[in-house]
Amino acid sequence: MKRGKIAALLCALLLILSSCLFIQDSGQPPEGAYALYFAVNDSEGQAAGDAAVDFEYRVLPEGQELVPALVDALLSGPVETERLTSPFPASVRLRSWERTEDGGLHLDMTERYSELSGISLTIANYCLTLTLCQLEGVEYVHITVMGEALPFGQTETLTGADALLSGAEEQPVTV
Repeated sequence: MKRGKIAALLCALLLILSSCLFIQDSGQPPEGAYALYFAVNDSEGQAAGDAAVDFEYRVLPEGQELVPALVDALLSGPVETERLTSPFPASVRLRSWERTEDGGLHLDMTERYSELSGISLTIANYCLTLTLCQLEGVEYVHITVMGEALPFGQTETLTGADALLSGAEEQPVTV
């Protein structure tokens, strides 16, 4: 059973990283835009190897602090709803945030975030991480819920580089 969970997590991380590589090939974003990562809508059934997350560009209103503005934009869901869907429960909110001197960004989410588990939690964590690591000076994201560690033993500190590519037998995967 544990081996199946590990394999599922590795597949999700492979899919997440493959979406990261897509951003490099997609050309220049609109001026002042940020890539907001969302879960890929699988209502029509994803083929094996399809990305679990993808992004859409958004230009944020001027005069807002970037961290809460990006998180609010993520929590409000994608504009392109045929292809993308929000990985977050409906009433999740950002309680607080703080930058650290070592390049970290600590996010404390409301209690509804703890309803996520398994692959849903992994996807939500990486949607936040991949979106927020675009900000200058943000090297990693640390997520808590109501000031407590994430449930189910998930790592609390995430970087975009944490999406490791490896096969079921720990063999490197070529993308």
